[in-house]
Amino acid sequence: MSQDVKLKLTVTNVPDIGEVTPVPIELNYSGPCPFFKVGQEIIVDGEEKPDGFCTLAWNSFWPFIMTLRRGGEFREFYKEPGKAFACCGDAARPVSFLIERM
Repeated sequence: MSQDVKLKLTVTNVPDIGEVTPVPIELNYSGPCPFFKVGQEIIVDGEEKPDGFCTLAWNSFWPFIMTLRRGGEFREFYKEPGKAFACCGDAARPVSFLIERM
């Protein structure tokens, strides 16, 4: 499969888990993640992080993005080919995404 495959990332969940964490955190914002809103769609056309995309989320999704762009699958986890479901690594402000090959 060509490496120029586009992906669509759709925000599925942006919970507000509050300030309860086992380690106190220093944040410039309160509430849910300020970067994404449920239903928001981002097209990934390449290997560069899209402008305005959260770096922590991008780094969390990188293995899914590269695998799907290069024709790989996650069949041991998901029934539908060309799709994955992932959550960013921000434990205090997690965001979930559906990642789909276009």
